[in-house]
Amino acid sequence: MTPTPAIRKPRRRAPPSRHLVAKLLEWRDRRGLITHCALPEQKERPDVWTLCEDYGDDDYDAMDEDEDRNAAYSRAFAAVSPTHKRWLEIGCGASAMLTRLALDAAPNALVTAFEVNPKSAEAARRRLASIEDEDEDEGAPPRFEVLTGRSTQPELVNPMLRQRGFGVVLHEVFGLFASSEGCARMLAHARSTYLSKANRYSPKPLLIPARCATFFTACWLRPRDLGACETVSCSAAPQRRPKLLLAPAAPLARMALCARSCCLEAYDFAPDAPELQLVQRRSHELHIARAGELNCLGCFLWVDLGIGEPALGDAAPPPADDDDDDGPFDGAFPFGDESALSLLPTLAAAAPGQPRSRLNDFTSLCCDETQASHTYASNWQNPLLLLPRPARVAPGDTVRVVTRVDADSLRPTYHFEATLHRAAGGGEVSLGRLEVSLDDLYPDMGDL
Repeated sequence: MTPTPAIRKPRRRAPPSRHLVAKLLEWRDRRGLITHCALPEQKERPDVWTLCEDYGDDDYDAMDEDEDRNAAYSRAFAAVSPTHKRWLEIGCGASAMLTRLALDAAPNALVTAFEVNPKSAEAARRRLASIEDEDEDEGAPPRFEVLTGRSTQPELVNPMLRQRGFGVVLHEVFGLFASSEGCARMLAHARSTYLSKANRYSPKPLLIPARCATFFTACWLRPRDLGACETVSCSAAPQRRPKLLLAPAAPLARMALCARSCCLEAYDFAPDAPELQLVQRRSHELHIARAGELNCLGCFLWVDLGIGEPALGDAAPPPADDDDDDGPFDGAFPFGDESALSLLPTLAAAAPGQPRSRLNDFTSLCCDETQASHTYASNWQNPLLLLPRPARVAPGDTVRVVTRVDADSLRPTYHFEATLHRAAGGGEVSLGRLEVSLDDLYPDMGDL
């Protein structure tokens, strides 16, 4: 009697993201480059309001040193009508950089600022008071007030100010994705609660920035691509199936396998814009322009202040070396995705035909074009989403990505499902599904 052969269970293959991150860690370690991995045991991030508890001096320094972003805000503040004296800021932070820029550029401004972190609020008060002690006459009333609490607590605001409303609402609660630190919910509340009424003595109120969006593109990520990044952070150690990497100034234009990006989410904060869409579902197509391995989706954000002159860029981007060529990648809004304009109705109405030439904007996309035009904002990192099933691609292939953004809660989530359609009837390949949560974007990295 012939014995029945033993059934061998197939070995479970390690996910490709594990191999990619392990290779990246090894490559950077050999060169003495810093890479951080999240702690093995993670505590759940409660919500967007508590993220600021982790903000430290390095984070505020990065904002203070972001020259192009700060210059854009200064241009916007200088263009505000002097009849708008009452300003409200959501989230001034410990350094109160934007408050300081507003007080400097708009001499008539009186700024009321929310800051949810008590330590940061107290630091902001001290910083602003020290500046006023230097600049103002003795005995002059202060031009600022810092409120400790959430912007969704209108009871903290002086009742008279709350009744009259504010001519300018200033904010910058953008995260690694535009909505990942709560801007959609916070600005929807602010728009309905704090704005003054336009009349013959005062123009319509402003929200600065006026709009924002998150974009992504299909990329081939190799360890050497991040060699110029001072630090890289992993959402988990290789053995724990990391979903994403965070890299400052990731060279997305060089990593991109196509010439354009797709708009993941967009928000138009203008007072006369329709109600903000806190849940956004879209289907996207990216056409592969060069051969490689499609293994990640590289993301960046874009912000338009809605007022002020555009940056004065150089006449042309500097010539790129052969090893650092950005190629034909579109580095100006709408980054190749014309559908983004339909998601921002007040922008489309104000600038038909040539919207990009009239924007006072900035972006976390770092490429030759944004650096030459002085629109690159350096204080945000780029999320690099690791696809569950990478695939080799060739020119003519198409990648279809179905996305859903759930920004209607205090714990936003982002969903991606990618499929590769090969050219000339070569069939389709699932690249898998990826759900990115607050915990993935902001993991506990321990004491760095």
